[in-house]
Formats: sequence, C-alpha cells, structure tokens
Amino acid sequence: MGNPMWFFDDVCRETYRLLMKEGLIKKKKIQINEIPIEEIREAIKDCKHSSEFYFQCGIAASSIASDFYENKGCDELNAAIDGYSMYLDFIGIEDDG
Repeated sequence: MGNPMWFFDDVCRETYRLLMKEGLIKKKKIQINEIPIEEIREAIKDCKHSSEFYFQCGIAASSIASDFYENKGCDELNAAIDGYSMYLDFIGIEDDG
C-alpha cells in the first residue's frame, strides 16, 4: 500500500537538489541522501519563494511523479496524489478552487 509521505519526501529531496544546483540553497559537503529530511524541509521553507523557486519546485514534482508513474505500482501512484497536495501546501501554493 502506498504512503503519501514517500512521494512528499522524494519530491522534497529532488527540490532541494535542484535548488542547490541553481544556487538558491547553499551547497553541503555531504550527499543529499545523508541529510535528514527535516533539515531539507527547513532549507526549502527558508529559501526565497521567487519565480525561479516555484519553477524548480514544478520540475521536481513532475520528475518524481513521472518516476512514480513509470516505476511504482498503482497504490503508490494513488498515494502520490495526496503527497502532491501536501507538497503544494508545503511550498505555499494555495488552492483557489
């Protein structure tokens, strides 16, 4: 059975990687998978929420969603939908609907 936190954590790690690559987050001397997820989330929260930030967040979300679609089962993909909603709330995108 899928867990929304798997998608959420994966997309946070990918977001962190992309923001670091673009110079929006200070690079660390350790591998991303060795950084605690809480520290990654805090760094994303503290990052300036500019148009470049949101662009990289979209790239990260689409990349991880594609990975879930191609490599995971239906349960994980269904759970990813809830994880995506959590991610949107996390980065500050409000649902106007």
